[in-house]
Formats: sequence, C-alpha cells, structure tokens
Amino acid sequence: MPALMNRVIVLLLTLVTIVTAVGCKTDIDDVRKWENAKGRKEKMKEFILAENTLEVKVEAVMVLVRKGEGSNLMPILKELPDAERGKITEEAVAQLEKMMEGDDQAAQLRAKDGAYYLAQTGPSDELRARLRALLIKWLDGDNFWRPLETVGDADRTKILEETGAMGLPVIMNVLNDRFEKLATAQTDERRNKLQQDIMGIVDLASGLNLAETDEAIAKLFAEQIDKSYPNLYEAHAIPYTTNKSEVLKEPAKRILLDPDYKTEGLNILRDIIINEYYTEVQTKEGISVCGKVLREDRSGFNRWMCARTLLKVALEGGVDHVFLGLPDDPEAVKMPADHPLASQFNLQEYFVEESKAFCRSIGVYLDNKIPLDKFRNYLKSTRTVEKLVALICLSYYGTDADVATMRTLETDVTDISAWSYGELNTLGKFAVFFADAHNENAAAAKAQ
Repeated sequence: MPALMNRVIVLLLTLVTIVTAVGCKTDIDDVRKWENAKGRKEKMKEFILAENTLEVKVEAVMVLVRKGEGSNLMPILKELPDAERGKITEEAVAQLEKMMEGDDQAAQLRAKDGAYYLAQTGPSDELRARLRALLIKWLDGDNFWRPLETVGDADRTKILEETGAMGLPVIMNVLNDRFEKLATAQTDERRNKLQQDIMGIVDLASGLNLAETDEAIAKLFAEQIDKSYPNLYEAHAIPYTTNKSEVLKEPAKRILLDPDYKTEGLNILRDIIINEYYTEVQTKEGISVCGKVLREDRSGFNRWMCARTLLKVALEGGVDHVFLGLPDDPEAVKMPADHPLASQFNLQEYFVEESKAFCRSIGVYLDNKIPLDKFRNYLKSTRTVEKLVALICLSYYGTDADVATMRTLETDVTDISAWSYGELNTLGKFAVFFADAHNENAAAAKAQ
C-alpha cells in the first residue's frame, strides 16, 4: 500500500510539472505586455536570446522596431547562430514589407529604420536585397527632401551608403525632378535654390565612391543638356569639373562650336568647359576642340580663352596651335558689337589687347621658358596675323637683337588698319610702337 501511494504521488508531481511548464510557456502576448513598459529593451533582448519560439523572437524584434529602438538589434542578433538569425530576419523582413505598404508614415519611417539596422546584421544576399529595396522605396520620393530632424535614424546618406549601386536610380530620379523644376522656375531665387539642390545631390552621389556613379551622372547630364538646349544653366556644367566619362565630350563640343554667342547659358558653360574641363579633365579633347574654336569662333571671346587653355595643356606646342590657328582675317578675330560682353571692351583695340594678354600668359604657363625662335620664325610669316602677334610677343620677351630686328620693319607700309587702331595703320608703325614698348612690356612680363 505505501508503495502504491508513492507511485501516485510521483505521478501527480509529474503532471503538475508538465502543467506548470505548459502554463509558463512564453507567447507573443507576453512580449506585447512589455511594449510600453520600463525596461523594454532589456526584456526584448531576453525574449530574443532565450529558448523561445520563432514567433516570440520575431515579435520582440518588431517591438524594438515599432518603438524606434532598432539600433539595439545589431548587437542582440549577432549573439545568435547564423541559421537562427537568418530565420528571424526573414520573418521580420516580411512584417517590415507590410508596414511599408500602408499609409501610416510614422510606421513607414520605423520600418525604414528597422530595415537599415537589420541590413547591418549580416543577412543573406537575398534578404539584404529585400531590405535594401525597402530603404529605396522609402527614400524614392518626397522623403528624400525631409528635414534631417524628421527622418529617424537612417538618413538619406546612410541609406545610399547601404544600398550602393541599387540606390543610384533614386539619385537619378531626384536629379531629373530638380532639372524639370529648374526649366519652369519663374524667379532667380527659385532657380538658384534648385541649382544648389542639384549640386548637393551630385556631391552626395560622388561621396558614395561607387564605380557606376560617374557614368550614371554623365548620361543624365548629357540628356538634360540635350533636353534643355540652348537654355542651359550653370548647374548643367557641374560634372564638367571632375567627371571623365566619354559621354560628356559630345555635349561639350556642341556647346563650344555652336555659333550662337548671345545665349547666356551657353556662355556660362563655355567658360567652365574651356577653363576647367579642357584644362583638367579632358585635355586631349581640349586641344582638338579648342584648335577648331581658334579657327571658327564667331564670338571673338572664346578664341582667346581657348588660346590660354592650349598653352596650359600643350605648353610650347600650344604656341604653334595658336599662331597657326588664328584666322588671317581681321573681321574674323573681332568681337561682334552685339556680343553680351561688348560693352566691357574697346572693340577697336580688342585684337591687339587680347594678343598682348596671350603673350603675357606664355611666360606664366611655360614657366618663363620662352620659345623665342618660334616668335622669330612667325615674324617672317606671310600671314599678317602671325607677324602681328609675333611682334607683340617679342616686345615682352625679345632680346635687344630682336628689338633691333623689329625696328628694321619701320619702312614697311603694309596697311594693317583693319587689324590695329589709331596711328598704327602700317606694319612699320606697329613694329616700331612695340619695339619702343619693349622695356615696359618686359618688366610687366617679369612681374607676373
């Protein structure tokens, strides 16, 4: 009888233990009870790391996401084995996708932050791609421009750094949107703001250091230039300061060789293309296109900018490019009276003054290694333009013997009134004038 009683007692104790164990099993309601309680973060960590069901662990993850505490997920989940962490992440991603589908912007923001932090926990390629898609979905649109204080933990820079090349279409969409608005902007203030936006976006994209960025930016800007031509703005020139993509060459060439010298946007871009793009980014292209500008320019202005660019990139060879490229036609080298900058120059003296500036720049770009023999040879040319520019350059750098040679031309009565101004209407008078100016000009050249 006592033995039977003992067996009954053992059986009852076993049943109590089983019932108790079943009754104490943690479920998602237990997790949710802590959602607004003090010590929530620590408790969620316990739920995730303890021997709980997948459902409980995922709910604990989502509590942290919903409460804006997703940053805690990285250290917690990394304590779990890879396989278990992967299962939790997969279930959590499905719930984040549902949160992002609704109209609740606050929930979408939390889902975005949760996706960002889960992406940092080492998920599989497939899961990381889904998480990145969530980030892109949130960012692609008005959220791109949300003030920093309203974007939560993962701002656009963090998102784009995480998404990498997947995020480039977002940047392209935003740039296209800014350009569309720029084309219809009605005030200078609005246009300036949009151009600042464009510059900031390009800087952001460049800062990602992605191999694909330059090409994507170049294609977009080439398309926008073509779309808006000739009504361009300074913002259209942004990639021309650093971007080496071949795609940008053709638009630059089109802008430089367009005979229209009155449109402000074209002139703004020409300045940047000649003085930055062709001197720093695409120098070989610059030599080719600027050589053509020297021969064909109708503005009078771009020709001399290109002359200095040729000196800078081709050095001594640039001297030949300029002397041989200048048209031997006084009308062709003049600045037209209807040029937007015409009021800033004495048009009668324009050719001579620009030639003087070119000659002075030779010493600067060639580090004062002056190719005197070239000037002496061009002085013997049959082309008037070469003779005149050679005389001017020798007035800055020539020796006493060169000055003496210049004076031997005093009796040359070749009419150059179309080239020069005032009393300097013959080649002889022109030569003597610049021979007399030698001392003064030489001192000016040395002072640079």
